[in-house]
Amino acid sequence: MQSDDFILYTVQGDPLDRQYVGTIIQIDPSNERFTFRDAETGRLLDVQYSTTSSGPWTAQDEQGGHWVLPGHDIYWVAAADPLPGELAAITFADGSRVLALVASIDPITIVDTFSPSQHLEIRDSVVERSDWSAQPTGTTIQSMSRCILRDPAPPVVAVVPPVAPPVAPAPPEFDANGWWRRAVRRDAHAGRVGGPIRPYATVVHGTASVPEGFANLIDSWTQTAGAGECAHFVIGRSPAEGVVQLVPIFRNGNHAGGPGAGHFAPTHDHPNNVSVGIELHCGGLARLVGGVWRIWAYLPESHSWGPVGNPIDAADVVVDPTAADRGWHVVTAYQYEQLGALLNALEQVLAPLPAGCVAVSPSQQPSDWAIFPTGRVVAHASLHFREREDPWPPTCAWMRAWLVAHGW
Repeated sequence: MQSDDFILYTVQGDPLDRQYVGTIIQIDPSNERFTFRDAETGRLLDVQYSTTSSGPWTAQDEQGGHWVLPGHDIYWVAAADPLPGELAAITFADGSRVLALVASIDPITIVDTFSPSQHLEIRDSVVERSDWSAQPTGTTIQSMSRCILRDPAPPVVAVVPPVAPPVAPAPPEFDANGWWRRAVRRDAHAGRVGGPIRPYATVVHGTASVPEGFANLIDSWTQTAGAGECAHFVIGRSPAEGVVQLVPIFRNGNHAGGPGAGHFAPTHDHPNNVSVGIELHCGGLARLVGGVWRIWAYLPESHSWGPVGNPIDAADVVVDPTAADRGWHVVTAYQYEQLGALLNALEQVLAPLPAGCVAVSPSQQPSDWAIFPTGRVVAHASLHFREREDPWPPTCAWMRAWLVAHGW
């Protein structure tokens, strides 16, 4: 942490439930305190922070008022141009500076600031369109630099000479912007991607689509806004389809919303704000129809359920032990292998899980197979059981075994 770093923070009890921006002006690392000035109000807040806990920080303003900051990310300004989806520090000709989210750069740079959210369109360092009275059309931009998330204050570690030549560490599995190096990047349509998040959980979904529909699904999520829904990852059924990442893990993937959607307790966090969404491409519910297995799905045009897609091989069905004509489309061994690798990689970058955190479905208590002892890895059904049963019982059983193997 250094002077002139930005802090992007939330306030407990804030009725607007938004993010605010401040600039750090003074640091006292020996007492784990720093002072920052809020960009919107000019208010000075003195913060008691922690290098060993990700929980809320406390602060006091100039009038003695007490604040609790549940969210508190520190960003430093790099000597590099930002890319779409990244945060940037914009310095105007008058010397004022703001933190903004870069939406696109082609050829006009479009940004949204946080305090409050204001939309600017910039070409050749001049604001061409603006809904912000403080920086109207014609304002000149002095500079725009990429902002990178940093630890608040890394603990001091004594340097001990190695007794053997050091081994080069393995490269991180995620880059600084939240893209998994093992996945194929296909950027989702901008209308499906939300703002910055700091995830501490993972929600596993099933696409509930026919096996042959993988390419159409990816094309839809990357080329159309749809209803705004998406996911961070989609894992195909074979290496030929691979693992596709649509949204960086530090942005909202809009994968678990809608009326009746649940939350994480005791924090009461909406899942889209704190979790990474992973879709397994599979058909979901299957039924035996006329002696052949078919994917069984809801048909909106007839407001009923029925078969969709091509018949599927009986070997690709896990039969429901309670009904011989009912089952679930299998998730392949390749998909479980990739899901396990991705969950392991996420363990290295997810924020700490709040104490006692579990998934809650307010519309209907899930069946036992959809209940997980920890909010770290849950099913879509765990949060929205009446409307969603993905990724279905066989995959939930695999997930529970994964959690046990990892000591959860």
